[in-house]
Amino acid sequence: MGDVKRLRERFGLTRDQFCDAFCIPYRTLQSWELGVRRCPLYVFRMMEMLLELSERSGGLEAFKKGGSENE
Repeated sequence: MGDVKRLRERFGLTRDQFCDAFCIPYRTLQSWELGVRRCPLYVFRMMEMLLELSERSGGLEAFKKGGSENE
């Protein structure tokens, strides 16, 4: 099972930035990070892939700013 908190921290995102980037309610992320609920593995893998692709393409800064480069 993926560790959402570790993923978020690996890319240097705050909880607010992570939630904004993926349209996830703050309480849901908090529940995943505290182990109250589990993030579905397929969701974790998609988030991980998007963050990795964004980092490679230089678009990770858009996540940190809370928007996308196409806005």
